[in-house]
Amino acid sequence: MKKISNLFNLKTFLIFQALLFSTSCATIVSGRDQSVNISSTKANYGPINNSVCKLTNSKGEWTAQTPNSVSIRKSYGDLLVSCTNRNLRGSQSFKSSHESIIWGNVLFGGLIGWAIDAGTGSGFSYPQTMNVEMN
Repeated sequence: MKKISNLFNLKTFLIFQALLFSTSCATIVSGRDQSVNISSTKANYGPINNSVCKLTNSKGEWTAQTPNSVSIRKSYGDLLVSCTNRNLRGSQSFKSSHESIIWGNVLFGGLIGWAIDAGTGSGFSYPQTMNVEMN
């Protein structure tokens, strides 16, 4: 009888672990990183190439030269992009938005799954293309 009890406890433990790890669905499906395209322009002038842009959110800081793409860590919070090119400067904030996968996670994983995806940033994304207006 003791063997059956131990086997039941092991199965219960394994099922619990599988459910716990499957709750971070967005982390598994979409990952924590995102590639974004950065460009800079000036009104009545057009594209400004070779601007150096610093991208910052709660997960880190990255640098890119325009036009270019850069891989960043996703976050619940906004992404601030500040660019400079000679005497031109510009900055803009880009909002993160939730990915649709996060709702499936809320449905199946509940609060724990949502908290994991929100904490890692994987349930959120930024616009694919970001343009900073220089002045």
